[in-house]
Amino acid sequence: MNNYIYRYPLIRNLQRQLLIAPLLFIFLFTSCKNQQKIVLNKDKGKCILDFKNARTLTTNLKTNEFRFERLNAKLSVEALIDSSSNSFTVTLRMKKDSIIWMSISKLGIEGARVLITKDSVRFINRVENKYFKGDFTYVSKLLNTELDYEMLQSLLIGNSVE
Repeated sequence: MNNYIYRYPLIRNLQRQLLIAPLLFIFLFTSCKNQQKIVLNKDKGKCILDFKNARTLTTNLKTNEFRFERLNAKLSVEALIDSSSNSFTVTLRMKKDSIIWMSISKLGIEGARVLITKDSVRFINRVENKYFKGDFTYVSKLLNTELDYEMLQSLLIGNSVE
């Protein structure tokens, strides 16, 4: 009877090992996969679009547009200004078809703030203590392009621009 007490823990450990060993082997063999060969495209630079595919692409772009009512985002931006690279953070808040608010900061210090509505553009430069209040016609002339609220909103969220 005394021998039975000592053998029981040995049997229990053996049962555990017999249970763990197959599970370990299954885990090891299913986690390892063969390496896949990379297939190189020999027709580099050849892109053929037919009108059917272009139409399909535009309809797919329209159906998969980013839809929102309100948007709040924090963006890390790296821009090339006067041939020098600048990085800053933009906090963006937007209400669809109504208002766009942006705060531009570097190292946690706000440098500029922008408020854009359908009929006005307001900009405060806190570094140079200057401000601008105008509309999209002045901004379009300044950038030498046709720009309106819907186009700017689409550009900021990554949707297609018409």
